[in-house]
Amino acid sequence: MGFGGGLLYALHFQNKPDPKGWARLGYKPRKGRWQRSLHFDIDPQTPYPHFNAEFGPFKRYNHNPIPNWWYKMGSNRALRSLGRGAVGLGIILDILDIATADPCSRGRAIGGSVGSAVGAIVGGALVPGVGAWIGGTMGGLAGSLAGQAIGGLFDPECNCPNKK
Repeated sequence: MGFGGGLLYALHFQNKPDPKGWARLGYKPRKGRWQRSLHFDIDPQTPYPHFNAEFGPFKRYNHNPIPNWWYKMGSNRALRSLGRGAVGLGIILDILDIATADPCSRGRAIGGSVGSAVGAIVGGALVPGVGAWIGGTMGGLAGSLAGQAIGGLFDPECNCPNKK
């Protein structure tokens, strides 16, 4: 859920697509070029599909050629669909986790689900662009673990076979 939530947060709140609708996963200041950018592009200087990375260790791969199908995956529509699918799958899995949890572990299941959502939101808000995606994913994982620990405190003491 954090993977999809972080991606959607990055696309909707931390990223403005260019006029062609391509996702940049970065931000553009009022003047100048894209900052913290990670995107697939075709530009006049490099007229073949390529990977653009303008920050951190990804710079070494800047302007590397990529296959056409990968370039098409860089559109906002494709990435939004991936994000929505991941969020939907995460919600379904959380509901199944809660529904199938034995009574002695239901608090952990509920705590993990709520913690995942909260962690994805908090993690996604920390760094713009691709950092929101990474932060949302990591926040979702950390929130789930923290939520399970907190939720486990409210589980009743009983003799369930799966109780740890």
